[in-house]
Amino acid sequence: MMTPRRLVSVSTAAGTTGIFQKRLYHGIVCAVVSCLIPYETYERPSLHVYGFSTHATTRTRTTPFSNLGLPSRPVSSSMFNGIINNNSNQWHTSRSFMYNTNLHPSSRIATRLFSSSITSSSSFTAYGENMNQNDMMESDKLILVDENDNVVRAGDPKLCSKKAGHTFDVQTPRGILHRAFSLFCFNQDNQLLLTQRADSKITFPSVWTNTACSHPLQDMALDEVDDFSEAYPRLPGIKRAAVRKAQHELGLDLRQHVDAMQFVSRFHYWAADVQTHGLDTPWGEHEVDYILFVKLPQEVLSSVSLNPEEVSNVRYVFMDELKDMMYHRPDLTWSPWFVGIMERGGFDWWDDLDATLKGTNTNTDIQFFDPLPDHVASYNLDTHTRTTGVLSQSAAEKLASTEPKNWVRIT
Repeated sequence: MMTPRRLVSVSTAAGTTGIFQKRLYHGIVCAVVSCLIPYETYERPSLHVYGFSTHATTRTRTTPFSNLGLPSRPVSSSMFNGIINNNSNQWHTSRSFMYNTNLHPSSRIATRLFSSSITSSSSFTAYGENMNQNDMMESDKLILVDENDNVVRAGDPKLCSKKAGHTFDVQTPRGILHRAFSLFCFNQDNQLLLTQRADSKITFPSVWTNTACSHPLQDMALDEVDDFSEAYPRLPGIKRAAVRKAQHELGLDLRQHVDAMQFVSRFHYWAADVQTHGLDTPWGEHEVDYILFVKLPQEVLSSVSLNPEEVSNVRYVFMDELKDMMYHRPDLTWSPWFVGIMERGGFDWWDDLDATLKGTNTNTDIQFFDPLPDHVASYNLDTHTRTTGVLSQSAAEKLASTEPKNWVRIT
């Protein structure tokens, strides 16, 4: 909490305190009062955090500090990265949270409002708290892109849901192309931190993969939507998403290591989850995947704490160990994106890790690859092309006006 600027005269049994003691006492009073003041719930329109609700319920302290002889101080709308840009005088220095009212009350998420920097220096988002895999399928709002990784603005939020993007069937044989990231974390010995996805994951459960794989999302308190032409090489949105998911899945605090994250390349790929659900699988991935490499100190990596909803196991490996596991251990299964990345530059980038982390090996082009036969479903046809499952802006607007069950095949 920020200490109000105006000082308050405070006396003790020993008499009037000095100015330093006044400030200290003042801060203690504010902290105690902040904990005691009740909350009031009110509706704030057009505020999206997770999912696609049209508004969010916000709680704020009802008793202003002026009631205690202390000044209340409005919070500037710029602190909220453009999400809140009106009525800023309603916000006080008390903590504020946003809730997704689209979810069942038992699954609502409290999310701290952050500053507009890449990451918050004081707190994490509570992303995923009290949510299971089905909740996130419904509420996560993906960033749809075209084959050139230009953001596609869909008029209907249902079109952007994680569920819609990952639904594979005859009508949408490759789902809908969206943006993703794959984070590769290395220790000081240049070992890669591998993770095994939890068996409760809806798509590609139990497979081994890189450190963290997920999606930047729309309408986050800290903006995760990048325009590549403007955001490169900083890419704050992608890095915010990587920080968020590293904490959510592994308990890793990477906020102080954002500058060390090196963007390496982008891959456009698709894969049906045939291994889990059979040839008629209803699920798959279709992504423009941003590759991030980072080397972390031991004190950061030692804090790994697995979220059992996301990760079941971890392991540090040298490159030779990984190759042996991938090509000589038929009992192990791997995510299709990880195999594709490693065989299209991943091993080379790792072998030249110091140069890679300096940006020497970075490639800004988008490399496309089809999956291995093990990830081709019955409805994936030879006539499909690289643009199957890729929406243009006009196509997104057209689909947004129809019910999902009436969506025509996206070709």
